[in-house]
Amino acid sequence: MKLKRSIFLLIIICTLINKKVVAQVKAADSSNLKVLVSPGISSQREIFGELNIMLAKEVDGGGSCGSNGFSGLRVGFESNLKKDNFIIAPKIGYEVSAYPLCLRGNIIDYLSNGKSDLRLLPEIGISFNGYINLVYGYNFPLLKNKLTEISNSRITLTFNIGKSFLQD
Repeated sequence: MKLKRSIFLLIIICTLINKKVVAQVKAADSSNLKVLVSPGISSQREIFGELNIMLAKEVDGGGSCGSNGFSGLRVGFESNLKKDNFIIAPKIGYEVSAYPLCLRGNIIDYLSNGKSDLRLLPEIGISFNGYINLVYGYNFPLLKNKLTEISNSRITLTFNIGKSFLQD
């Protein structure tokens, strides 16, 4: 229980420290929307591949390398791609990845052999201008039935790749 409380407090502290980025996300121009494809890989007791689509705004995170990141809604899935114990997990979430910080919140449903393991997944980590993100996440189970192949802690590497969706 102490680990869960510590992780929760870490997320709150980092969010408060990054208040400037959050204010800039709210002030961002909505005509600047992009569709990003976001593939990734995570380690959580097993290796999972993931693919997400993100409808995002560019964010000025105050860095010195041009575009400083993205924020927006993410929809996708992840899978362990094992034939003997296949798991697929649809998910929906929101990401703010602006140099140097990435924050994400997801709801994810791990499905395997007719079982469902619904989890809340906050993630925090480092971002290189929103294009490359390395994050730590903690899976909080929302139901009693937990899949043994899914650990609570995970490390994820994602790449945000995209083009302009709406332009003036």
